[in-house]
Amino acid sequence: HTRHSRLLANNAAMLKELVAWKRKIKYAWNTIELIDLQYPNSANKPLDLGEEYTMKVVLQLTNISAKDIGVEAVFVENKDGKKQLLKTIELEVADDSQGRVTYSKTTRAILSGVYECAFRIYPKSKLLPHRQDLPLIKWV
Repeated sequence: HTRHSRLLANNAAMLKELVAWKRKIKYAWNTIELIDLQYPNSANKPLDLGEEYTMKVVLQLTNISAKDIGVEAVFVENKDGKKQLLKTIELEVADDSQGRVTYSKTTRAILSGVYECAFRIYPKSKLLPHRQDLPLIKWV
């Protein structure tokens, strides 16, 4: 009820802003281009517990700003033939230059061994309370 009231306040200003933002994101979504992807491949060299590593995703964004996009690393392991979610880590904007945006995060391994990592790109806005409210996603 509170959100409903906020959306309709001031002649529905927040609602209009949200609709315009969603339209902009949907229009530009397929123009997002992966330029570079760097992360440790634990299949080649298993990470040691506590080992520091950096993940980096570079995207070319057209008609979308860096603040409109979230990037997170999703770690899974194969357990008894099934994939089990271990952890997600949100990357932060490290550089934004003429539509080429670098998302990066340096962290330490919380588990040793071999696990899989994929990166999820999703729309992000303070106006969007839940990701499923705009069901767009890219996996890299």
